[in-house]
Formats: sequence, C-alpha cells, structure tokens
Amino acid sequence: MSIIKWSNSLMIGNKQIDDEHQVFVSIINELHTYIVEQRGNEQTKQIVTKLYDYSKYHFAHEEELMESIGYPRLETHKTEHAVFSLELDVLSRTEDYKNIYALECLFNFATNWLFEHIKHSDKDIARFLHEKDRTI
Repeated sequence: MSIIKWSNSLMIGNKQIDDEHQVFVSIINELHTYIVEQRGNEQTKQIVTKLYDYSKYHFAHEEELMESIGYPRLETHKTEHAVFSLELDVLSRTEDYKNIYALECLFNFATNWLFEHIKHSDKDIARFLHEKDRTI
C-alpha cells in the first residue's frame, strides 16, 4: 500500500538521483505498511535499518555528484544529510518496534524531511547544473 506518491515535481533532472529518490520513497512506503500491519519487531527493525542504510548510500552518491560539479553549497548540503542520519538514528533507537507512536514519528520525520530536502536543497543542485550548462 503506497501512502506517499512520487510525482514529477520532485524530479531534479539527474536520472541516478531521481531514481534513488524514488527508491527512498518506496522504502518509506514499506515502513508505513509495516506500521499499519503491525509487523513484528524483527521485520520492522529490518525496514528501519534498510531506510538508514539506503539514506547513507544515496547521500554518498549525491555528495559525489556535488563534488564533481563544484557545487558551492556542498558543505551545507552534507550537514543536512548528517542531521537526517543523526535524527533517524535517534528515532530508530527503540527496542520495541511495535511502538506505533515511535514508528509514526519516524515515518513522519522521514517523509517530511525527504520532500522538503528534495524541493529545496536538491532542486538547488538542479538549478546550479542548469546555470552551469548555460554558461558553457
């Protein structure tokens, strides 16, 4: 069951990053499904770990892209990624993965952060790439 819908308005114009954002949304939707279905501790822990691991994987690709194009706000962007990772780590430190309230907080945080980050910070990368292409 998908609660979060991917839309083209979230695309930044880089295929790899856009594809990874869609996977990110898919994992968050999986987390929502686990919450609704009240899956067991082990299954839910696995999806939370998958979200954390995937975010690290995705952030590394985004940061490599920004470095390769000389993106001027790289350090600020890296800090946003670090804050997400830290917050996700804190929110996921529960021994009881049946705690619906804690899982809903985690789901809401990940969803809101991802969409705001794409709309503002990642779209800024797209603007930078567009401007750079126009000056070449």
